Order: sequence, then C-alpha cells, then structure tokens
Amino acid sequence: MFAVAVTPPKSPYDTIMARINRSKSPSSTFMITGTDDWGTLDFGEIEKDLAARLSDYDMNAILVHIDAARNVKRLKLTNCTNITGVGLIPLQFSTVIEQIDLSLVGMHQNPELYPEPEISRELVLPILQTIINENRCALKHLEFPHKWRKYNSGDGTYGTAELTQFIEQYNEMIENRGPASCSKCNERLEHPHHNMIDYDEQYYGTQLATCHQCLKYYCTNCTDEDDCLYLTFCYTYIAKSVAQQELDAVVAQASFAQVVCRIIVPILIAW
Repeated sequence: MFAVAVTPPKSPYDTIMARINRSKSPSSTFMITGTDDWGTLDFGEIEKDLAARLSDYDMNAILVHIDAARNVKRLKLTNCTNITGVGLIPLQFSTVIEQIDLSLVGMHQNPELYPEPEISRELVLPILQTIINENRCALKHLEFPHKWRKYNSGDGTYGTAELTQFIEQYNEMIENRGPASCSKCNERLEHPHHNMIDYDEQYYGTQLATCHQCLKYYCTNCTDEDDCLYLTFCYTYIAKSVAQQELDAVVAQASFAQVVCRIIVPILIAW
C-alpha cells in the first residue's frame, strides 16, 4: 500500500491573497480592484465560483489585510452569496467609503437569488449604522440585497421595521448635506425624485436618482437625444470609458512609434 501525499485545497482567502501578491508584479494582469490603492473592491472581477465560496472569515481577513476602513471607497459584493455579513466588521466607522453594493449580483442582473443568500440584515445593519453615524460619513450610494426589501405576503408590507428605521436615518444623513441637483439640468432634486432611499411600496429599499457607476445625481426628466433617461445608462461613465479607450489608442500608437524609431529605423540604417 502506498502513502499518497495530498495537498489540502487552498481557502478562497489564500487563493485571492496569492493573486494579490502576484498582481504586484509588472507582468501580472490580475487585479481584484481597479486601482493599486484599494479604492475599489469588486468581487465581480474574480471567478463567480471563487466569490461564492468566500466565507465571512475570508472576507474579514481580506478587509483587514487592506485596511478597508481607511482605503476602500467602493465595495461590491458581487456573487458573495456565502457570507452572512459578519465578515464586514472591518468596515466599521469608515469615513472614506462612498458606495456599498450588497445586492450580490452584477449590473443589470436579476437581484432575486435562489436559494436565498445567507447575508443577514441583523448582522450587517449595525455595521452600516456605525458608518452613517460618523460626522464625516462619505457614503453616497447604498444597495441592499433583494431578500431584505421584498414583499411580505403575510402582513402586506415590504422589508422590516428595523430596515425602514435605518433607511430613515440614512436619508436624514443625506439630507443634512444640503440640497442636491441633477448633474444634467442643474435643477434641484425634489421629492419624490430625490437622491435618497425610497421606502414606499414600489421602490422600497432602492436609492433613487443616483448613478451606480459615477455616483452623480440625475433627475427623472432629463433624457438624451434618443429620448432615453440618463439613469437608464450612465452617460458620464460611458464618456469616461470612451475617453479612456481613446487614450489607450494614443498610448498604443505612441508605443508603436517608439518601436519604429528605436529599433526598426536603426536596423534599416545599418542595413
């Protein structure tokens, strides 16, 4: 009988941290975040099955490792369906985070998940409460899991009393910053087209008038030349993307010109 050495499978945390360490190499293209300073932490940028295996222990360890409360401005828990939310404790009292997306799905995807994810309102709301209680709170956009805001057929209500109370406190925090205006027409956002989280029936738990991508405010009256609402697609973000593509093209052309000048031309001259 032969003894076989079996290497235990790595935890999702070990896998992600190994990639992070490799991403510091100039030759690596792997990035969980969009920037080197951890400004954006989007788990939608890793494999879906890896994100789905992340435990609260893994999440806690990652957030502690990058000092999330001081560095992360945008957190998107895309596909992190295995966590209860207790692993988000390192985010407590953050005064830099601007966006927290707890929907667990990517952009324009159905938020209803089956089976329902583990994420717990009772565990996460106290963490969010420490953030919005800070005088220098920077939070601009908050998205809840669908399971928190769905219709309760038993009593004919949406969400829970605890969630509604938190929404009211969040809205008060937003309102205390002063009036907000549409980024397109500069008109002041008035109720019901404001930049707060709705707690009426139809849009319960959904933040209105705020772009998920650029976090700017848009009213529901402004449309483009094709009569499409600005919040249907983020035109600010699209403009940034187009500008980045044009810049990348310029850089690529410049790089090719450098290759021609530094390598090909000398070879031709020597020949």
